[in-house]
Amino acid sequence: MSSTVHGPSGRLTPRRKLPTTHNATRLAQEDDRLILSLNSIIGTTTTNANAFDSESGKDLFAYCAGPAAVISDVDVNLNVTQRLFRAAPNASPLNSAPSYYNPSTPPGTPSRNRHGSPFKDLGRPNPLATPLDYTPDSPGNSKSQNRVKEATCLSISPQGDYLAVGETGYNPRVLLFSLKSDAPADIPSSILTDHSFGVQSVALSYDSRWLCSLGNSYDGFLLLYSVNLKTGAAKLYSSNRCSNVHNIVWMGNSVISIGTRHVKLWRIERASSPAKGRLAAECAVPATAGSRSPRTFQGRNCILGSLIDATFTCAVALSDRKAIICTSEGDVCLLDDSNKAKRLEKVFQLPFNIYCVHFDQGKNLVWFGGKDSQVASSKIGNLNSLPMSAMPSDAALNSSRQRSSRILALGSVRNCLVTVDSERVIQLRRIEFEQGGPALLTTSKTLPAHESAVLGACSLAHWHPRVGSDFLTYSARGTLLLWNFDGTSNGRIDIAIDQASNSHDGDRNELKVVVASDSEQMLYAGDRIGMLRVVDPSGLTAGHIQAHCGDMSGISTIKLQGRNLVASCGRDRTLQLFHHTSGKLALLQTLDDHAAAVTDLAFLDSGSSLVSISSDRTILMRRAAYGAYPSVAYLPMKAIVLKASPVSFAAVPSQPNIIIVSTMDRQIQRFDISSGRLLYSFKALEPANNDSVLASSLQVANVEHGHEALHVILAVSSTDKSIRLHDYDTGSLLAREHGQTAVSSVKLIKHVAGDLWTYNLISCGLDGTVIVYNLSTQPLTQRYSSPSESPVRMESPLKFTPSSSQPLRKTLTKSEIADFQKALHNSTGDNIDSIERPSSSRVRKRTAGSRVVNHPGVNSIGGGFTNYMSKSSPSQPKTSQDQSPHPPHVKSTIKGTRVKTRPSLDQRHRSKSATNLGVFDASAEQICGSLRAFRNRVTSSVGEKLKPAIAEELHHELELTLHAMRNGTGEKFLVAGEALSRELLDTYLAKVVDDRLAMAQGVQATIAKENAWPRALSNHHIEATSTTGE
Repeated sequence: MSSTVHGPSGRLTPRRKLPTTHNATRLAQEDDRLILSLNSIIGTTTTNANAFDSESGKDLFAYCAGPAAVISDVDVNLNVTQRLFRAAPNASPLNSAPSYYNPSTPPGTPSRNRHGSPFKDLGRPNPLATPLDYTPDSPGNSKSQNRVKEATCLSISPQGDYLAVGETGYNPRVLLFSLKSDAPADIPSSILTDHSFGVQSVALSYDSRWLCSLGNSYDGFLLLYSVNLKTGAAKLYSSNRCSNVHNIVWMGNSVISIGTRHVKLWRIERASSPAKGRLAAECAVPATAGSRSPRTFQGRNCILGSLIDATFTCAVALSDRKAIICTSEGDVCLLDDSNKAKRLEKVFQLPFNIYCVHFDQGKNLVWFGGKDSQVASSKIGNLNSLPMSAMPSDAALNSSRQRSSRILALGSVRNCLVTVDSERVIQLRRIEFEQGGPALLTTSKTLPAHESAVLGACSLAHWHPRVGSDFLTYSARGTLLLWNFDGTSNGRIDIAIDQASNSHDGDRNELKVVVASDSEQMLYAGDRIGMLRVVDPSGLTAGHIQAHCGDMSGISTIKLQGRNLVASCGRDRTLQLFHHTSGKLALLQTLDDHAAAVTDLAFLDSGSSLVSISSDRTILMRRAAYGAYPSVAYLPMKAIVLKASPVSFAAVPSQPNIIIVSTMDRQIQRFDISSGRLLYSFKALEPANNDSVLASSLQVANVEHGHEALHVILAVSSTDKSIRLHDYDTGSLLAREHGQTAVSSVKLIKHVAGDLWTYNLISCGLDGTVIVYNLSTQPLTQRYSSPSESPVRMESPLKFTPSSSQPLRKTLTKSEIADFQKALHNSTGDNIDSIERPSSSRVRKRTAGSRVVNHPGVNSIGGGFTNYMSKSSPSQPKTSQDQSPHPPHVKSTIKGTRVKTRPSLDQRHRSKSATNLGVFDASAEQICGSLRAFRNRVTSSVGEKLKPAIAEELHHELELTLHAMRNGTGEKFLVAGEALSRELLDTYLAKVVDDRLAMAQGVQATIAKENAWPRALSNHHIEATSTTGE
């Protein structure tokens, strides 16, 4: 959604704000018409032990799932209740936390990175820092603005009162949430923004007074914050630079950092006791811009000895002075800092690679997880009797080799061990003890989730009475999970995916598309090798057929006149039409009229049309032709050629001939497939910088908005990885959400909840997560916290004042004015001439005989009318030989010659006809254009209807207009754009004939006079010659 003016927040980096103009205000209103709120998240994005934590004393565990952190409470029956914690990009924390390394800078400042910081390891630049002089969240670049970043790490305080979450990407945040029952889950207590390039690990101390955060290798900083337990406010206390670090853990008042050939102990010098720690936290000076640099976080390396080349993967504290550190080779080491000796020694070695370790203090058990889902435990009797001297027995090793996955994280709650493996499966394993023996594990509960990329979702609204589920999601491995909107799972269907005999790891077969049929309650699935399967709700394959020789990209089903038709398309440029009956698929038709891969298809108009789009930049529409049952064929009727290849298309509800298409040139176009005409086109733009995005996975739906239906276009943008909702009529952005790193598909499902319709948006991600959003609307009056913020002053609907009413206007038409003039003439006998506006562009019509242009002299005597016209043509070049100056008296005579014309019989109609030349035609053209635009809006609108009174009046006016045009020809005639009666027409024709005769007579007289003066001149010359001779 669009960013608004922020209050106090932890991020002091200037954000791009909308200008206070009318258009910006309108854009802010449009962005808030729809609201997407987080409902539930299915699956996890945990990839290492940093993204998981547990607290056995509170019977809860936490893990990262896309943009949120999920807190799971476990009861005695192992029922899991989840709470979601996520902060919007423009969220304001409860406590302002100024940033020292990323202070607020004016827009003109070219750089705000840490190269010029006074504290940078004794003034040396950071070799891991970016060479750029700006970051994407700076004022000059707002592409990453208003995006929710993925959560990569978290930590729960041992007291169970705070949750710390770290984000990934540029300018990440460290969010500190309160876990109290009355604390909001979307407003953090503090937001810390001192890291620049991603947070790799966070850790809260045992007393929750300190928070330590570790940046990734591109950031390279270890930061320590002091936390106020009453308010949750955090302040930067000290910092230092480190590299090759993977994880951090607390051991008493010290922090242990481990990594590649790295074990280091960081001490808080002034926090040697709880009283001193409280004093240090209270006396900590906030490190803000303009204050002194933060304290140096003092640390010392441990002597590794024989482990100099080891990669340390995980660590856990056993006490304030001792901790267990493990390596990727299975080495278990003990770090002892009793006398500040920092002694590290190897205790034993496990026969598998260790990726995580957990200490169950209540049972004095240390759990190890590693390769091939192997879990081991070791008993710790008395912590004071350390170091451990014995390797755990073989009975303690529970090698679960059902999968070739790795155990990435471990935790313990309610006598259960919680494990997260590399296939994103979260399991609760019951811990059982034998007499005098080690612990044995049995799987008690598995949180349902997909183990691979989720490719799409299907609505099961018509199946709900039978299966009791709202929707299903499917993954590339052929797993179909049935869900309710609250995130609870109702079943699982596994589709057997056949693998080719010569397939390799990079060319394995996988599921591509699944469609749920509403009429048959069957599932149709297509895979990568082109196999089409029919699956019943129980998971049994009812039939299959080899439909294509490549990837299957789309499936569509319809029941047409008793025929269960199934159409599929693929990369082999073909469409296949099948008839399904009794679990068998019978091929009816193969369509190969595309020249490139067919990306999608759909039945329209109850199955009478079949539309497909292809990479050859065409949209083909076909009509159904029926034969003997069950034969049917679809014949091509219309082809639409696009400027760019189509990406996705969707049908419009209640308009069978309208489709929405998105193309590679980032356009979203609306077509009428019956005529092939483009009705509307727009680009999906970013509100901040007007950058266009590429849209896919289109869907058109009607959302109840008050007493009206709001038509929306749902799309997925691969450009900014967002889910977008656009207005169907205008293309304006209604809502936007950045949830997952890569969204594969979205689905908007409408269902009944009591007496109201509710809308849920299902977002499927390639990271294996499924996010369920609640879609709701809000009136304009609820989009602003106060009336002063709203650009439109909403008064009470029952309160009207004279000053707030709009002025009324009524302009009389020319016909109405003519009626009034006629009535006035009949009553008083006066004639009122119409007053016309002067027009500078009016062309004055030249009349013959009013002006005679100068023309060259005639050399030959007796030149006729044709010769006169040719000589006076402007295209003839004039030479000095052809020109002869006229005598003064002759020139004046010709110039003063005027042709007498008869006066007009009706001077009023004469002037009126000349004045209104072309006005009637212009009015007709304007009315035609208005009717054409109105007709286009009527044919392209959805659900818009005229009021009966207005529709009746419009129909009446159109009939009167047609009647006047048909019957008016017998009574009146159009002359010079004006209607004249029969009598006036006779008078007008007589006047025109007289004018033409007078014009012809005048021209002939003029020619005779022009031909006379050369003869006179010649006779004068002869007489002068005779006189001279005499």
